[in-house]
Parts: sequence; structure tokens; C-alpha cells
Amino acid sequence: MAKRKSCLEVEQNGPPVKQMRQGLQLGDLPLDILHSIVSRLPIREAVRTSMLSNHWNRIWCSRPNLKFSFRSLVYKKGSGLSRSSISEHVFIQRVDAVLKQHSGIGVDKMKIKFSPLHNEHAEHIDRWVQFAIASKTRKLIFDFEGQYPTDEPYSFPFQHFNAANGSHLQSMRLGSVSLKEPSNINVFINLKKLELVNVDVTDDELKLMLFNCNVLEFFGISCCRMLTSLHTPRPLNHLKCLKVSHCPLLQVIELNFGLETLEYEGTLIPLEPPSTLRNLCIKSLDILSCIGYIFTELPSTLPHLEKLTLRCPELKRATLPSMPIKFLYLRHLRLELNFVSLRKRKTDVFDLACFLEASPFMEYLEVHVDVDGLQT
Repeated sequence: MAKRKSCLEVEQNGPPVKQMRQGLQLGDLPLDILHSIVSRLPIREAVRTSMLSNHWNRIWCSRPNLKFSFRSLVYKKGSGLSRSSISEHVFIQRVDAVLKQHSGIGVDKMKIKFSPLHNEHAEHIDRWVQFAIASKTRKLIFDFEGQYPTDEPYSFPFQHFNAANGSHLQSMRLGSVSLKEPSNINVFINLKKLELVNVDVTDDELKLMLFNCNVLEFFGISCCRMLTSLHTPRPLNHLKCLKVSHCPLLQVIELNFGLETLEYEGTLIPLEPPSTLRNLCIKSLDILSCIGYIFTELPSTLPHLEKLTLRCPELKRATLPSMPIKFLYLRHLRLELNFVSLRKRKTDVFDLACFLEASPFMEYLEVHVDVDGLQT
């Protein structure tokens, strides 16, 4: 009897090809695939893969996405742990331990989100900024927003950047920090996306930032309580999308560039967007003020508006115009209405039929109604 072979031989129009009975092991995959797999794990689990074997010891150290938060460093489903279960000291230690072992090469995104951090921890946060600079991070997120902030916010260190190392940064989101005298903002020559949330920034400081972001495509600003006006001293030809939300002292928005999308949430104020605007989303406090604003202000300033989204609760009966001004270019209308109660409602959805008359060439109509928390 012939000796049984340890592998199969399959004839494929030529010499036999051997196929191993044993399946392919995960560690046998190419390094780029292993790096991709590990990069999808939370940072806590990714670091633990180093204990599998010597082969796995350094694989996680080249992950391109570094996300540090309570959820990624501590949280386990069903553990019952809360954010208060980890102190600032422990959080800082764990971030430092990971960054010390990381290769510092090819970081695409670095995100640090932990609300207890503030200016008292500037020495440690500055060190993380230096790591982001050295690793040529493309997307940087520092979010220290707390529910009841009482400490002095971290002052973002623009002085650490220069024309060479600042050129790698393409996206930046800052939450609950201070931007004092950002004289070096001009080093971010390739910054395409900028988001500011609950940031201490004055009108002049913001104007300086926008003036020096020459290729900015998206700008979002939210809950900035020092801001009173938003305008640019010169055209920003690359900026296509602007999102403004809950800036209580903001009185006017004047933007002189080729903006295409504007999302605004808060008390209605004079908006002076360019005629290039195609997509507008307004979230107002009530239907009455929002509809009145739309039919008295927008048609003259936005002759080429193609999509309009209206989100608002019902607080007062809407007085609708009998002869609405026309939106000749409007193709898509989306209404998101919040009725407190069906029995006590003041506005009927059919009352809003004036939008149909005002938009003779509309192709898409969406009506989303939320009544007592039930969406339809």
C-alpha cells in the first residue's frame, strides 16, 4: 500500500500543486493586513495583542488611528464603570504609555477626548501635541468638553507649529480649549477642515484664523460664547460648507466666498450668505419665526437655492403668506417638525402647503413629524 501523503496533490495542467491541509493562521497574513485588522480594535484591545507572541509584539505600534477616551481605554460593556471611575492622572499615564511604545510613524488620526482635562494639565497635553507634530498626524482632535466646565481651559499651543511641521495637518477639531492670539495659524497651509466647539475665541482671533486658512473647505463652530460676529476679511474660495450652532452672542454672519452649504442652529439672525449657496438648513426655535424669515429674507439673497431643510418645534401658530415669493431653483424641501401634542397642536402640516406654491419646480418633498417623541 502506498504511503499516505501529508498533503494533497492537484493536477492543474502541469506539475502538481501542493495544498496544505492545515488552515492559514492569522499571524501568517501580510503585515499590512494585520496592521489594518489591529487598527480597527479599540486601543486597549490593540495593545493587548502584543501578548500573543513575539510576532505580534510590535504590530499594534504602527496603527494609524490613535483614539484615547474613557470608552477606548477603560470602558467594558456590562462593567458598570462610569467616567468618574478614572482620574485625570490615570488617563494621562495610559495615554503616555501607548504613545511611548508607538512607532510615531504614519499617524492618520489622533483623537483625545476626556472632559476633566484643562489648563492645569497643559504640560502633558503639550507633549501629546508634540507627538502629533513629530508623527505628521493628518487629523487632530482634542475634545475636553465637560458638562459643567469650571476650570481654566487648555490654551492651544500654536507656538509649537511652524511652516514645515504644520503643513501635514489637514483636519482639526478643538473642544473646550482657549485660542489666545493665534498668530501662528498661518502655518496650517493645508488645513481643509476646522471645527471649534465651546472654544474661547474672540471675533478678531477667529477672523485671523480664517484669514490664514487658505484651503479650508469645511468650517464648523458651536457653543462659542464670546463670538459676536462671523465674517471674513477676504474671499475664501475653497470654503464650501459652514456649520454654525448655538453661539448665543452671535449677531450677524457675513461671508464673502463661494459657499455652497450652510447649516445654522439658534436664534434667527441676519444671514448674508453669498448667492452661490445651494443647500441651506435652518433649525429655529419655532415655526412662526422661521417661516416668516424664509419668505421675507431668503428669496432675494439666495436666488439659486436648490435644497432647503427646516427643523423646528411648534410653539406658535404659523401665519403663512397668501402670495409667497417664488424659489424658482428649489428642487428639494425637507421639513422636520416637532409637535408637542396632536390634540394641542396649533399648526397643521397642510398649512405648510404654501411651500409647494412658492416652489413650482420642486421635485422632492420630505415631511418628518415628531409627536411626543414618536417619529413619523
